[in-house]
Amino acid sequence: MRAETIVALLAWSAVIANTALRISRGEGPGEAIWTQARYFTFLTNTTVALIFTHAALTGRGPGASLAGAATVWISVVGLVYHALLNQGFVPSQPDFWTDHMLHTVVPLTVFGYWALRAEKAGLGLRDAVIWAGFPMAYLVYALGRGLIDGRFPYYFIDPSDIGWAGVAIWVTGLTTLFVGLGWALTLAGRTRVLSRT
Repeated sequence: MRAETIVALLAWSAVIANTALRISRGEGPGEAIWTQARYFTFLTNTTVALIFTHAALTGRGPGASLAGAATVWISVVGLVYHALLNQGFVPSQPDFWTDHMLHTVVPLTVFGYWALRAEKAGLGLRDAVIWAGFPMAYLVYALGRGLIDGRFPYYFIDPSDIGWAGVAIWVTGLTTLFVGLGWALTLAGRTRVLSRT
């Protein structure tokens, strides 16, 4: 089985399992998806699933920039969850397994794919800035949706909880995290490519 297929299956399994868990608790399928679409975690895992499904079906791995982007996005999902959002679920709870599929297993698998298999030639520091476009677009979407319905997905972008100044500080920090991790990834990739020449 191709590595891209494994990543795609894991990502789809995580997304579907979490959706099924919500449906089992009384949400309709559309409601479950719409609720989850509020979260960067769900959107990023779904994006990873789509990227790697396409790669599996075409028999070609994602290009260097796309693979790097997916790795940065899903790595931040894992880092932020474990540093700030871990719900403390215990292994006897279904939430424990779905949460760790979304926030631990998929991020580690994608990072492992990038380290061992992904194309890295041609990556530059500009790529890291471009990769930050997706999380910034998400931020605009999440804030806009929250201002409309009064529900914000994360406390660190909830102006009713921490104020707009607090949101600005968190956004600056998270943007720095995305770009900084992207730069580290591009430099590591370039170093690995150069070591082979």
